[in-house]
Amino acid sequence: MSRTLMDEVLEYSISYDSHSFTQGFLGAFRPFCPLWSNMKLLLPPAPPTLGTDLYFFHLAPLLTFNSEIDPVNFTLMDGSCLPRSPTESERAALSQLFPSQLGFGVDGPFLVVYVKELPAKPWPRFVAGLLLYLTTTPFASPLPVGSIGIVRWSALRDLDATRTSSEALYHAVIDFFENEGVQIQEIQWFFGCWRIVLPENTEISKLPGKLCRVAAFYFSKGTSHNVPRSELARRTKQPA
Repeated sequence: MSRTLMDEVLEYSISYDSHSFTQGFLGAFRPFCPLWSNMKLLLPPAPPTLGTDLYFFHLAPLLTFNSEIDPVNFTLMDGSCLPRSPTESERAALSQLFPSQLGFGVDGPFLVVYVKELPAKPWPRFVAGLLLYLTTTPFASPLPVGSIGIVRWSALRDLDATRTSSEALYHAVIDFFENEGVQIQEIQWFFGCWRIVLPENTEISKLPGKLCRVAAFYFSKGTSHNVPRSELARRTKQPA
């Protein structure tokens, strides 16, 4: 089966170890785009240890909504099934759902809603086609944030990974690090950025801040760098 953009959005990842490549993706993100329903044969079953907790860990519909129905009639997925920021009118609609909101953000596959206080449970699983992440902490993110390198250094600018990736792009990035004498252990293209795992004690401050026109985030081996599968869209607890 030929590779499509849907594969890329499902996180086409390559683990780099002695030039051995393996492809992987996060099956948990299947519900984001209706078009993904055509790709079920490409997706592995959810790990048995996760069960239904994967989708229902602090993820339930608002009291007046069906558990399988998105509470709004628009999607924050663009024509390529990539997340986008809400328009002013969409922000107004979201504000009606979360009256205590202080702001909204889109972080990868998540709609992040910053609130003064958490609304009464239960909560919706998805809002506007994205996983919901409610938080009372300013600037909180559902995704682990890595370190950045030299902001002004943009390497491989002749290549474009802003909206998709390919095996050729992965090889180009890996070859770049090999030529620089930098060992990498894992690399992922994830919703318009690179997430790269390096051996401990690697000097990240000497690495490029962008690769193929998109930001690169670096993680030391042993640190949490993947989306926590058991905590997708988890809420931030209210301060005591």
